Amino acid sequence: MQWKGFVGGFVVAAVLVGFSSNRMIKAAEDQPAFWPMKAFYDDRDTRPESGFVKVSGSLTGEDMKGNTYLNIECSRPTMTCRVNELTQLHPPRSIFLWNDEFPIKSWADDLIVAESQPAPKACNRVRLVIVRASETAQYIRIPQPNADAAGCKMFDKKVFNWTIGSQFPIKQLE
Repeated sequence: MQWKGFVGGFVVAAVLVGFSSNRMIKAAEDQPAFWPMKAFYDDRDTRPESGFVKVSGSLTGEDMKGNTYLNIECSRPTMTCRVNELTQLHPPRSIFLWNDEFPIKSWADDLIVAESQPAPKACNRVRLVIVRASETAQYIRIPQPNADAAGCKMFDKKVFNWTIGSQFPIKQLE
């Protein structure tokens, strides 16, 4: 008789644990992956053969929910910006990694501008604008005029101007 009580208690406990863990997993899946805070590094080297700027953080702005993280490293000697993008596509935690290198269009003491070189029928191109004095960076997605209409239906045909920042706002200490 005691073993029936033990088995019954075990079954009830297993059901409760299964139910609560299922709810906890579902709640975790609804949250975006947690990315590191925004970081900005500029070596401020003004020599023509030198110079390095690094920006990393989450894309923030219209239609961005903290699910995309960028690491951008711009080098003046190579006149390129390496871009690494991590995007959480869909729960549960499927992460997509995309890497590219954009040529730098201009490098000045206060501003760096780089732009992607997409294929002729690609949906969008990307322009990076790094403002060195304010340590800010913009990631601008621009629709291509000659894009393949059938293949680009999923993209809005408008310019998106996102900022690289922190995924969650930092609360100020009082």
